[in-house]
Amino acid sequence: MTADGRARARQDLLDLLAGETDPGRAWELADTVAELDPPAQDRAQARQALLALLAREGNPGKALGLADTLARLAVTAEDRAQARQALLDLLAGETSPRKAWELADAVARLSATVADLGGSDNWPFPPTPALLAGLPAWLAALPLLSVRSHHS
Repeated sequence: MTADGRARARQDLLDLLAGETDPGRAWELADTVAELDPPAQDRAQARQALLALLAREGNPGKALGLADTLARLAVTAEDRAQARQALLDLLAGETSPRKAWELADAVARLSATVADLGGSDNWPFPPTPALLAGLPAWLAALPLLSVRSHHS
């Protein structure tokens, strides 16, 4: 495929992605865009569409797929922070330990920060090893985690 053909295909896919409401279809479209060597502007457009869906998505499984696609699109620090926040909002209300664990691991894959643990006392379990291992200064998070022992 020529560079012009890839550009046209990317634009067609981005147009479809902009109107897509199904998370599964959206991450397939975004993955396809990513395979077509998109310039920064096209990656940004795909990320914004995925972030908008992620912010509205109440199904943890679908949110995980969106978060994984966002991570593969080499998102900016701001995009990663928005995706983490959407996942943390889902995590706070999750009642299934398995789904909550998966959400926490997805947060870890999006370059979690110590600040992301601030609401962990509302989670159905302590932060996962993957989440803690990904923190550059996870020891600084210990005071945040000690709050859990006061709630017990």
